[in-house]
Amino acid sequence: MDKENQPTIPFDKALPKNPMESEKQKPTIPATSGRAPAQPVGTSQATVILPSASKAAPSFAWLVYLTGPKSGRTEPIGDDAITIGRGTQNKIALEEVAVSREHARVARDPAAAKKYYLVDVGSANGTYVNGKKVARKVLQDDDHIRIGETVLVFKIVGKPKTETKPKPAKPK
Repeated sequence: MDKENQPTIPFDKALPKNPMESEKQKPTIPATSGRAPAQPVGTSQATVILPSASKAAPSFAWLVYLTGPKSGRTEPIGDDAITIGRGTQNKIALEEVAVSREHARVARDPAAAKKYYLVDVGSANGTYVNGKKVARKVLQDDDHIRIGETVLVFKIVGKPKTETKPKPAKPK
């Protein structure tokens, strides 16, 4: 049978549920560092369709709940803005009377991959970063955001490096 006429089998159907139940023990490919675990080698001519990789962009920043009932949990920030408020439509819904239905949002700057900002969207009681009331603020690693009684910590992976000038060479 040539390659074009081979049947295709979805990945999850290609292998038996329990490989030990097959009549013959099939040889396995030895596992190597950084690769998938060993799988039985079949003699089938069928093409196996592998699951596709996620198209979601990796998250470089998170909000970590410091206080409240979700203390310790994290919320990744991707390409889409994270909305924060009392309303259930928000990505971060805070059940507090001091929090507006639509209180604030955190978003990545589309022009700078590792630059994130916080915007108060007209809340009644304000949004605070490191104890100061803000309307809009570029976030830095470890900034503490207080909305109502909830405190979130902004964390970013791979903080941008500050520019440093090379030291002049010492004369010999």
